[in-house]
Amino acid sequence: EERGGAPCYKELVIGGAYQGKTAYVREKYDLAEGEILVCSEEKEPDFRAHFISHLERYVLFCLKKGIKPELCFAEGAVLLSDDISCGIVPMDPLFRRWREETGLFLREVAGRSHMVTRVSCGLPSVLKKEV
Repeated sequence: EERGGAPCYKELVIGGAYQGKTAYVREKYDLAEGEILVCSEEKEPDFRAHFISHLERYVLFCLKKGIKPELCFAEGAVLLSDDISCGIVPMDPLFRRWREETGLFLREVAGRSHMVTRVSCGLPSVLKKEV
């Protein structure tokens, strides 16, 4: 089901680095190693993939290219992102902007996701769940 012309996503999973987001998604959706596409800051991801991690790297890719990150992932996709909003604010203007743009982008993704889960210390906490 689309909202305002953009696709709806099954779940957004967020959390700090190495907190268990990938393990949570692999277990929940019974995925094998390698079934989750990992975004790179060097190239655009395959938007057709249904499991995509490191959305924050996609935002950095877009910033480096001077383009706006788009909500064009597959309908029903499960998306993962490191939460880079906490901690020390970077001195480098690019990385400060990256932190801000990632937060804004994840707000959009969360708004179009049926479920939003934060994983910390391997423990999932549901922040949003639409029936």
